[in-house]
This record gives sequence, structure tokens and C-alpha cells, in this order.
Amino acid sequence: MIDSQHHLTEASERFIEVTGMNPQHLNVDDALQQVCPPISYELMVRSIAKDPSFRMLELELQTTDGPAWIEVNCSPMGEGQHFLIARDIQRHKQIERELEERQATYRAITATSQDGIVSFDAAGTITFLNPAMQMIFGHRLSEMLSQSIKMLIPELLPAGLFNPG
Repeated sequence: MIDSQHHLTEASERFIEVTGMNPQHLNVDDALQQVCPPISYELMVRSIAKDPSFRMLELELQTTDGPAWIEVNCSPMGEGQHFLIARDIQRHKQIERELEERQATYRAITATSQDGIVSFDAAGTITFLNPAMQMIFGHRLSEMLSQSIKMLIPELLPAGLFNPG
């Protein structure tokens, strides 16, 4: 719970455990600022000012074990007080980072491959091409993207496959 001056007035045992906050620091002017980096704190304060019942604001906290991510939902309680519900999303953020790393690796491999790589959907529409496809087929990537795969390899496809209708 936070008051109208954004002082943390109450916190669950789990919040105190995750942040490493000393329970005696509740009701201290800068209690939230002790666990929120300035950018996260300012984002939360601006969000409350803009919409007192905001949903799903992701904040990074400084904890005794290092940075931690939480998702915050806010509900006004009257008299300038707000009830915050925080959910630990540390695992979610870890998975996001791993996915970004894999995507960067995939992009690097496809961008530098000398072999042509093409993806198309169930209707036969080209959804992805790597730069080698331009060299192989002599068309600009923008000309091939969103076209039928038949544009590139009509003789390799069975008759009637990917025909509209």
C-alpha cells in the first residue's frame, strides 16, 4: 500500500523477502526509492498520476540479490492511497532474454548464410527470405516477399499445389 506522497505504508512478507527491504523502513519517505531504480520509480509515479487504476506495469527493483522484475497492478483505495499488487516476473524476463539471444543468433545465421533460405505459409506465400535468395534468383527480396513460392520453384511443386481457388 502506498499513500498520496508515494510512501510505502504496507508490504507483504513476500515483497519484503524478495526486495530484502527492512520492514522497519516502511513509512519512510524513500522506502520505494530504496528498492526502485529512479527510472522505475518515476514510471510508477507517472503511471499512478495518469491512471490511478493502471494494469500490468513492469518494474525493475534493486534487491539484495541484484535486479529483480515485478509486474505491478494498481487500484485506488481513496484518500490518495493506492493498493499495489506485485507479481514476480523474473523467470518471464529470463525467458525473454534467452529468446532474444536465440533470435539474434538465427538472424545472424540466416543473414550470412551462402545458402538460400525461404519460409512460406500453408497457402504458399513467401514469409521470409535471406539475402542469399536475392543472389540465387536475381530478384530483390522485396519483390519476392509475399509472393507465391511458385514464383521461385514452380517445376519442383506438384501440379495444383498452392493454386488459388
